[in-house]
Amino acid sequence: MSIIQQADIRRFDVGTLMLVRTILSEGSITAAARISGVSQPAASNALARCRRAFADALLVRGPSGMALTARGRILLEQLNDVAPRIEAMTRPPEFSPEASTAMMALGASDHASLLLIPRLTERISKTAPEVRLAVSLVQAGGSDPDRLERAGVDLRLGWLQSLPQSWYTRKLIDDEIGIIVRADAEVTAKTIDRAFFLSTRHVALATDRPYYQTLADQALARQGIERKVGVWITNFSAIPLIVAQSDMIAFFPVSIARMYQSFANIKVLPSPVEVGSYNVSMAWHPRIHEDPGYKWLRSQLIAAASDLP
Repeated sequence: MSIIQQADIRRFDVGTLMLVRTILSEGSITAAARISGVSQPAASNALARCRRAFADALLVRGPSGMALTARGRILLEQLNDVAPRIEAMTRPPEFSPEASTAMMALGASDHASLLLIPRLTERISKTAPEVRLAVSLVQAGGSDPDRLERAGVDLRLGWLQSLPQSWYTRKLIDDEIGIIVRADAEVTAKTIDRAFFLSTRHVALATDRPYYQTLADQALARQGIERKVGVWITNFSAIPLIVAQSDMIAFFPVSIARMYQSFANIKVLPSPVEVGSYNVSMAWHPRIHEDPGYKWLRSQLIAAASDLP
């Protein structure tokens, strides 16, 4: 058992012990007070407390100045042993992108993944080549607190309709919602109207919760409009491919639809009914708010969003 334990460590705070360590190593109360940034009386009081607790003078005057007692030497050795660990605990954590090999987890909706993850990985490959990402698919929309905790993903991207109040959020993108149709469909931006919209069957995004409405369904419900749905599908990415091979139409974010036009037989038209815009936000749990690695990752996501045309 160390003499620190014998003296009952609960009597001392860390600051007092580190101050006494400086006094013993310097052999001078005045010098220790100056180094530690405290008054000389405060340093004297700290040493007096330790002397009482350890029942030993610890530091005495000798022929050539102040000298440690036998117990003082043992105490200094033990304090020198624990000091680096205490300093490590109190030192702010550091993150070096260039040297890090961290695995960072985030959840993203299809929409957010298609828009942001390619640009994010491009940035990371240049600035943090050994950092790895674990991206999991999450449904757009609401997430109850219990579900979020069970998922264990502390950073999320997507249309985040509801989150626990304790989570932090930041909007990254506003994306216009348009209508996609097969490329050779006769309807054009000039001729698409509400009658066409109501008479044509739709491919609609379904969710894993039947009671949850998508952004488009909410907007239509407010206007008293009900569309004819031919296909419900939970796979957002498949919607343009279904439209490309059918006579159906679909609501779709314009930026993603333009990406699909390079390989899918679709065209993008303005919506004849107002449904607003589709925003992509970033949300994160309070437990990673001050984490330097995730702070850096959030900054990269903000930069990736600003790179979008």
